[in-house]
Amino acid sequence: MNQSENTINPAEIERPVFPDATNINKIAGKEIFITGYNVNRGKPNDYTNPDDIGEDGLTEYRTISTEKSFDLDIKGEKKTYNHFYVSKAVGKQVGRFAEELTNGKRFGPVKAVKRAKTDNPLQSYWALANESDEDYK
Repeated sequence: MNQSENTINPAEIERPVFPDATNINKIAGKEIFITGYNVNRGKPNDYTNPDDIGEDGLTEYRTISTEKSFDLDIKGEKKTYNHFYVSKAVGKQVGRFAEELTNGKRFGPVKAVKRAKTDNPLQSYWALANESDEDYK
């Protein structure tokens, strides 16, 4: 076996194509079924908590895929979305079932809701409410 057969050239690796996604808050209160969950690393934005930026200068982005697509108007541009950026809290809720989602199951029905933090009620976070939660209605 020669040297080139044992070498992985990163320039020749196909880069993944990520679908368009928007924030989960754009579909707040709508009933959804989640069919996929992904975590990718990328460049932080203006809203990234500095504690979430790794030594490599990147942060984790969590996205869900929904069974239903939603026609949304984002900054004057109408597009159809079924991929949404989610918070760490939502990532924890859905991530426990990532393997099942990969195997074709769906998670839901749930609704994206904004909840007050228990340790500081003036701050809030996005979570998924299920049918037994008071804020699902």
